[in-house]
Amino acid sequence: MGRSNPIIRFGTLCALILPFGGCADDPIDAVSETLTGSESDGTTTTGPGETSGTGATVSTETSSTSTTTSTSTTTSTTTEATTTTTETTTTGDETSGDATSGTGDPDDGIAIPGCGDHVLVADGPLQWGGIYAEQDFADFCAHYDGIDGDLDLYNPLYPIDKVEYAPMLDLAGLSCLRCVTGELRIEHALLTGLGGLEGLTYAGALDLRELPDLVSLDGLAGLKEVGGTLRISTKMGITFSSALTSLVGLDALIRVGALEIIESDALLSLEGVGALTQVGELVIKDNRVLKDLDGLLGLTEASRVEIRDNDALSHLHGLSGLAGPVEALTLDDNPLLLDLLGAPAIAANGSLRITGSPELVGLWGLPPLPEDLTHVVLVDLPKVQSLASLAGLKRLHGTLQIEGCGSLDDLSGLEDLESVAGALVLQDNASLQSVTALAGLSGAQPRALTVAGSPLLTSLDGLQGITAIRGVGDDWSELAPDCYEMDLSIEGLGIADLGGLSGLQAIGSEHPATLELGDLPALQDLTGLGALDSIPYLWIHDNPALANIDALASLTVSEGIAIIDNDALVDLKGLGSLLKVGASGLTIIDNLTLASLDSLTGLTAIAGTLKIANNCALTDADATALAAAILEGGGVIGSVEIDGNGGLCQP
Repeated sequence: MGRSNPIIRFGTLCALILPFGGCADDPIDAVSETLTGSESDGTTTTGPGETSGTGATVSTETSSTSTTTSTSTTTSTTTEATTTTTETTTTGDETSGDATSGTGDPDDGIAIPGCGDHVLVADGPLQWGGIYAEQDFADFCAHYDGIDGDLDLYNPLYPIDKVEYAPMLDLAGLSCLRCVTGELRIEHALLTGLGGLEGLTYAGALDLRELPDLVSLDGLAGLKEVGGTLRISTKMGITFSSALTSLVGLDALIRVGALEIIESDALLSLEGVGALTQVGELVIKDNRVLKDLDGLLGLTEASRVEIRDNDALSHLHGLSGLAGPVEALTLDDNPLLLDLLGAPAIAANGSLRITGSPELVGLWGLPPLPEDLTHVVLVDLPKVQSLASLAGLKRLHGTLQIEGCGSLDDLSGLEDLESVAGALVLQDNASLQSVTALAGLSGAQPRALTVAGSPLLTSLDGLQGITAIRGVGDDWSELAPDCYEMDLSIEGLGIADLGGLSGLQAIGSEHPATLELGDLPALQDLTGLGALDSIPYLWIHDNPALANIDALASLTVSEGIAIIDNDALVDLKGLGSLLKVGASGLTIIDNLTLASLDSLTGLTAIAGTLKIANNCALTDADATALAAAILEGGGVIGSVEIDGNGGLCQP
């Protein structure tokens, strides 16, 4: 495809569209439509210091004390942009003069935020790449040294319209570029370095993405500040790993809005950012061979820290320079992390999350916590034996989740805790034997409670102060982002009764909620739930020793009941006060010794399904008689399913 009349498309998205068929009908936000003048009246507009075909001149005179810039620009007859004349005089730190630009004309000699004074700025966004990138660079540098907006430098991954694209192999032609006020994106390119960008001192954001051949950042040696996010993610898909081993080349960088180092498979260290002192959010994620964070030792300020999925990372010493607290500390899935020495302090109402660190031997090294936090999440930390580092924590405005901490035998360290506004989740802690450290909790909180998967836990003492589980409802993802939706779940424990829940009076007082009692092999009755008077959903399942549910005698269930696979249960006397069941219906199945449904004869309505099946000591006739009694008494049943009762069963 030829290029006899190259069109400059500064200020539009057309700089790379010519290979796709052109966009000659679009408005041209540039000084000229063509550099060759082949379709003009002989007048060609030029950059600073050059003479046009009609004698128009752009000149610049500079001394140590003053700078005078005079620009007279005449567009060709084929150009749709507006003529602009700008005169600016600067003496010392003062600027005077008039700067008026028409659509797309250069802002000559004015101060652009992040770019300083006297930058000739083209309007973005711009896109350059492929076979014509070198010419586009030359066209740009003939007129400008800054971009007010975004710049995207990339190679198309696949030919389009059967046009093959030569790869963009270097950026040498952009040596004029001093600043980009928007985002500078360099992606999908076969670049080994960034040479040509040495003059760049500021970018509104910088995204280096999918650059598998990149081995050096030396071309960014002049970069001092990135106003938004600096993202380095050099791996391309699942096929091409990256080649970048360090951040050397960013030595002048002092401040970034956010720093994200992601999926750089060859990155061994963060060496090269030693001058960096301030970041907003720091994200170090999915770097397979990164062993330490020591390159960040100069960092003194960060608002949030996320260190995630770094397979070789063993310590956090590189964060030890952070002087102030962070709003959130997230340490997820760093399998070789040994300790928390160097971890930053967490600000009041901030969050702490540590997961997937099987070699972490304790929480020591964590600075003292404030009295108030939002979330504390500790998941899959099998070697952590103590929560002493959490001492002093009094209030959680979100979730407390302790899960998969197999060496933890009690919750010592949480004695000061007074409230958990979201979910309290204690799950799959195989050695847990006591929850008495939670005795400070009282009132209608937490909004959800799960105690599950701790077979050595024989008592719920410590939870007596909880009077209501309000339910989470639609707020679940915010208040309990890592938990499954079960408002009160007691499952997989070694308890024989529910005495630790003796203060509980209501479940679902604000949102529909479920009480689940399941997989409790030693549970014989429901002693402890006598004060409970209302609940939307009740689910009792897989409790082989449960002989009666009499403690529920005063309970009202509004939505649904499921009694499933409780081999020792002989009757349902605890449900004798029930009058109505809602749309989720009444399910009674697989209860080996259940012999009577007489206590349910007071039911007047089941809005959902009545399902009675596979209860060996009952007969289908017994179940049918219950349904008939409800209907004959003027009651309503949504539907009836009765099957397999009275058959041969094995315990």
